[in-house]
Amino acid sequence: SPDQMKLITLDSRLGEMNETINFFESGYEQVSLVATSYNNALWVYDPINFQLIRLSSKLEELSRSLNIAQHLRVNLFPTDVVEINSKVYLTDPDHGVFEFDVFGNYLRKIPIKGIEKLVISDQRLFYFKEGIVEALNLKDSSVEMLKIDQCAKNNFFVNRNRVAVTLPKSINIYQAKG
Repeated sequence: SPDQMKLITLDSRLGEMNETINFFESGYEQVSLVATSYNNALWVYDPINFQLIRLSSKLEELSRSLNIAQHLRVNLFPTDVVEINSKVYLTDPDHGVFEFDVFGNYLRKIPIKGIEKLVISDQRLFYFKEGIVEALNLKDSSVEMLKIDQCAKNNFFVNRNRVAVTLPKSINIYQAKG
């Protein structure tokens, strides 16, 4: 379809900012995930070649990972990608979170399964496990448990040391330890 494989960037008022990016016309047959990167670049995930590709704002290729599925020997079906603090995180709920440097080089696997949406703030990876929001410190691998009432798997957001939980008729905000 002509409307597929396109990316529209929006400003804070949901107005279109730039021209629509057409990945198919730029030579990318499949793009399943997109994330922002430093210097107005983008990360895209190519599910055919199992690669992370960093593109400039003009869609020029800046870097490309190896075939992640071959390198790690897994069937990969990632659901989210994000770049934070010069690291790129790719999550596959069946295999865990994979960490890469800003050139697409594989660094490590964080063996926490079931994460569909990446929530990273203040060097901590937040995730929902058995009714509790946990925060994995990405530097020292310590885990902090946050006791939050009525929280469900994908209805929480983190900004700095605050966790916001969306409920049917309200939003609760909790202060996490710093």
